[in-house]
Amino acid sequence: MFEKNDLSALVNEIRSLLNEQSFSCASLLNTALASVTSNITHNVSKSVPACVFLPEAATSIDGPVGLIISSQWDKLAWRVPGFGMINTSISDRIAVTELVGPTGMIKHDSVSMGLLLMAPNLRYPSHSHAAEELYIVLSGTIEWTIQDKSIGALMPKMAVRHKPWQPHEMKTRDAPALLFWGWTGDIRSETYRMN
Repeated sequence: MFEKNDLSALVNEIRSLLNEQSFSCASLLNTALASVTSNITHNVSKSVPACVFLPEAATSIDGPVGLIISSQWDKLAWRVPGFGMINTSISDRIAVTELVGPTGMIKHDSVSMGLLLMAPNLRYPSHSHAAEELYIVLSGTIEWTIQDKSIGALMPKMAVRHKPWQPHEMKTRDAPALLFWGWTGDIRSETYRMN
């Protein structure tokens, strides 16, 4: 079970990461995190196949956020991504957890945020959704494509923002990658689609 103190510490570290970003959605996510009470409303740890890559991905994160995640990742509720729309040969190599949001460990109705893990040498196919989205790379290196244009490789502490409905895809290199993600605006999961 993920303890309230650990979750509070993780929320504070994520707020620090968000403070370093200039995107307006980072400010919205940070404001939402400042308002949460860290009252854990849903706390059932769950693992999915991709979680085998979590120890490597988490221990390569510098700083306090890395220490928290590497010691607590197995207490989070992980699931496969894509809301059932991604082929299992891909979705079984990705894991996502919602820390804050409608179904998150901390309930929030207007934002959704958490962690995304991708196995090495994996392409997450082009997809889009109504939510504005922010990613911050915590570990690994990821090739990023937005609207069929490569924006290059993102490394730890680098961030990328997607506008609502903007198609995007990612590809990891030889190491797993762990990222923070956050949705603002229309965060309904039913708007998610593969392109």
